[in-house]
Amino acid sequence: MALKTIVVAGTPGAGKSTVLSKVSIPKVKIVNLGDLMLRYTKLSDRDSLRSLPIKEQIKTRYKAINDLSKKSGIFVVDTHLTVKKNAQYLPGFSTNELKKLGLLGIIYIDAKSEDIIRRRQKDKTRKREQESEDEISMQRLANLSIMAAISTELNVPFFIVSNNEGELEKAAEEASHIIKELIL
Repeated sequence: MALKTIVVAGTPGAGKSTVLSKVSIPKVKIVNLGDLMLRYTKLSDRDSLRSLPIKEQIKTRYKAINDLSKKSGIFVVDTHLTVKKNAQYLPGFSTNELKKLGLLGIIYIDAKSEDIIRRRQKDKTRKREQESEDEISMQRLANLSIMAAISTELNVPFFIVSNNEGELEKAAEEASHIIKELIL
């Protein structure tokens, strides 16, 4: 079986990894691109990846995607559409990299900016930038723009799943339904 992937992305703190932790579909493997990238660095956590120089981030991402592209089966790739550092945005991947992965579609896990701020403040396990609602809203817009461009370039559908406060199960159910639809 050839490699087929579904990208699940979202602004840091929107809850994409949490939503995916509730998704279980036979024969579908969930991988975190940041975890794959860490294998090529001396860093100890995914949040430190954005501290790498841009060229090093791109090179590390390329190695991780290249390794993933050699696998077969269906993978859900937990990742980011953009990596933000101060006012700089780096795409989470190139369309050429996604072509290697047999992309079936993109699911964007979204949440309100104020909810993202609250989640980031509560999550002491992560090292994230402290950003205002306006900065998070700008990143959400950048992510949606990148997603639309990728969808158009690669002719794959995209979906937006709202992970509203207190509705994790609903978001996970919706994401599961979309994944099942994409792999049929």
